[in-house]
Amino acid sequence: MAPSADRRSSGSFSVGIDVKNTVELHSFTTTVGVSSAPSCITDAKYAAFPTTDIRHILPRLVPSFHAVASKRDAKAVHGDSLAEKQKAGKVEKFVSEPDGKEIKHAWFWPKMGDWFADTGRSDSLGLRVLTAFPLDIIITETGTSSFGLTNVALPSHSTYVAQILWGAIGWSVGACLGAALAATEGSKRRTVLFVGDGSLQLVGFCFDPALYIAC
Repeated sequence: MAPSADRRSSGSFSVGIDVKNTVELHSFTTTVGVSSAPSCITDAKYAAFPTTDIRHILPRLVPSFHAVASKRDAKAVHGDSLAEKQKAGKVEKFVSEPDGKEIKHAWFWPKMGDWFADTGRSDSLGLRVLTAFPLDIIITETGTSSFGLTNVALPSHSTYVAQILWGAIGWSVGACLGAALAATEGSKRRTVLFVGDGSLQLVGFCFDPALYIAC
């Protein structure tokens, strides 16, 4: 239903998904256990259905989506907090301290996920209390940060903005400016940007209107 992270790689690493465990729905075909990506090399070739595509399959899947959603317990409008998700075993808990003296990606990005504004926490009486500010708008640049936060659990109803389809470095700064401007309306949500120095230098002029309108 969206671009897959395995379609993008960086100078240091790539993201791989075992296609043996995937079913891909496209506008022109459906494949089971084999990727349609030309660069994908795999021995798993279960089936391909070139005359059956997403237009045929998705309408049949929608009732199943509704059935799964209807079985879920009704939650408050603010949804589960990250702490509640971790307690229920829905997401893994992050490692509180780095392994050794080096700061590594495996520790840093989950730690950032815990830093984002949560939907609410419980006080000493177990009562739900909301955060002091509304939930974050999180924007990640193409590359390391978008890879790092792809699999990090976020609080319910936070907003995550990223693009991996075109690989256009520098886009996140302009996206942040637009999101920050929109966030000044209503609840005035905090906007968080992750961007590298190279991408930032391409569009540094975005800071001028940001300072002018005091996002």
